[in-house]
Order: sequence, then C-alpha cells, then structure tokens
Amino acid sequence: MGWLKDAADDLYAEYYLYRADTLLARADWQATWGYVGDEEWALAETYGVYGCDDFAAATQHIPGNPPWHDGVAEMLKDLFYWLEDNWPSNGEPEPITMNDIINAMYNSTQLEYHYFVGYVDAYRANMWNLPFYESWHAMLTRHFAT
Repeated sequence: MGWLKDAADDLYAEYYLYRADTLLARADWQATWGYVGDEEWALAETYGVYGCDDFAAATQHIPGNPPWHDGVAEMLKDLFYWLEDNWPSNGEPEPITMNDIINAMYNSTQLEYHYFVGYVDAYRANMWNLPFYESWHAMLTRHFAT
C-alpha cells in the first residue's frame, strides 16, 4: 500500500507544478499586454515568449515528458489500474480457513506464537469456571473421531 500513497503524493506534486507553471505563464502574458500598451515591443516580445515557455512547461505535467517523468495522465492511469486490480470484487473479505490459520502459526515469530499460546491458555483457564455441556462436547468428539 506504500506504493499507492507515494504515487498519490507524486500526483499531488505534479498538479502543483502544473499550477505554478500556469500561473507564471499568466503573469508573463499579463506583463506582455502591459508592455504592448506602453509600446515597449521588445519587452512585450520577451515576456510573450516567457509566457509560452511557462505554459509549455505546465502542459508537460499533464501527459508527461519521458524519459524524465510520467506526468499526471500516466500517474492517474497507474493508480486506477492498481485500484482495479486490487479492489475487492464484492466488498466482502475472504473467509479465513484453517489452512490460513496453520500457515500464519507456522510463519509467526516467536513473540507472536507466545502471545497466541498465552491467549489460548487464558481461555482454557476460564473454561474451568463455565458449565460443561456434555451433548455439545460429545458432538465435537464424534466429529473429530471420524
């Protein structure tokens, strides 16, 4: 899941780079029109070119500019593909099987195993104070004896 958070952070950063470059372009073009109004043609041309360069840089954050970075479009595609491949199909968790429990116990650390045994022992100790249901225990015994 760490990959997903990193990708979302990268996407957020790309958006803000796009936004910053777009705002720079707008400021350059506003300056251009100010120089046009003052008939400062050389400065108007310079700031017009700056605005175009900044806008071109901004647009590269959308599709990406390989091989340096993927851009927003590629990141969004990767995020949505990952979600599609990893999203639970029915929203229900998979049932835990006895095989899952056995594998978890086999792969557990010594500390995890000791915690588990401690819980089981505490449960067993508590059972001494509970009523004993002969028919239920007989049914379990017959089930596992066959």
